Amino acid sequence: MAYADIVKGLSKVSLAEDVTLRKRISNAHNDDIHGLQMLDTSVFGDKELHFLSGSKDGMVKMWSADGEMKWKMPAASEGADLDPYCKWITALSSCGERFQAGTRNGILHSWVKKESDRVAQPFQHVRSSEIRPLEIDGRRAIAKERNLSRINCIFPVSKLCPENERLRNLIFLGQPRGVSIFNTATSSVLSSQILHRNDWTYCIVPLSNAASHPLLAIVIGSALETHSFDSDKNSLSKQSEVWSCHSVQSGIRPHIASLAKMCDSSVLVGGCFDGCVRCFDPVKNCCSLELEGHSGRVWDVLSLSSSTVVSGADDKTVRLWDIRCQPGERLIWTSDNLVGRASSLLQISEFCVVCGSCADKPQSSREKGCLYFLDIRCGK
Repeated sequence: MAYADIVKGLSKVSLAEDVTLRKRISNAHNDDIHGLQMLDTSVFGDKELHFLSGSKDGMVKMWSADGEMKWKMPAASEGADLDPYCKWITALSSCGERFQAGTRNGILHSWVKKESDRVAQPFQHVRSSEIRPLEIDGRRAIAKERNLSRINCIFPVSKLCPENERLRNLIFLGQPRGVSIFNTATSSVLSSQILHRNDWTYCIVPLSNAASHPLLAIVIGSALETHSFDSDKNSLSKQSEVWSCHSVQSGIRPHIASLAKMCDSSVLVGGCFDGCVRCFDPVKNCCSLELEGHSGRVWDVLSLSSSTVVSGADDKTVRLWDIRCQPGERLIWTSDNLVGRASSLLQISEFCVVCGSCADKPQSSREKGCLYFLDIRCGK
């Protein structure tokens, strides 16, 4: 796709002239921060913004928008006889007054808002459910035992079909090989679909929320596909392959670790393991733009507007891009103050992006999982 086609119709916004570090929270977690998730305003109201963080240390924590920790809860029971590699928090999701956390060994934990004591203990842990591995002819995927049921992503079906009350308790779970639809009210898997013999489902992003057969963008390994969802049959149907790359360069396949929809646009942006940030066109089924600059795996991306993208990677940088600019001028800013790799990103307000990071060797490092509050605005 030509550059002019990419930017056609995109809203014009001012470029950020400066990005500053508003706050750094050292040792926010004892290990890599795998996920950041905004809580719905229905939990505390519009004037009290809070977000969640999940880590390899097995903890879920709640933070205020100014960086004060308000609540924490281990996903695994205290004293549980678990391999520490199993209890990693690998996925977070929030919908209304409920949120879920998924772990590396396939345990789905659910919390709901308490009616009382909301300051000291705002949430109640309601259940933990074991998600089984997806099998083909009785055979499991080729992976480490603790990864066979890994929950890579969670997406509430109700956000795809908000008017359908019957779907309010359903969530999509991205797993090795495919996707399961889980009922949080009955703690049961309603259906599972195999999407690949061995690759993992990393991301599920809505493209449309039509009442009938809404469309999803789904990442399986290094392939990006679109699927329609039949809410009556609780099933997915592949519509197109937007992009795929199965070649290996420097020993790395370009797995798409994160995916976001550009604001007010059909363009999708993905962070890939080969260090590239890619823009995808799900209408023309192609990669429309490549943003090169990271020297390590890109773990997370988010869209600030119809033309600006933030990315975080193994190279210990957070980068700000503008896709309207000419080649060689699209990189607007690069961070230079992270202790470790940038593993997760979250926009918590118009001008503030939170980055979760981790030192290369958290067990021996003084600073482990840190949170960085980056202030992005013009004319500073």
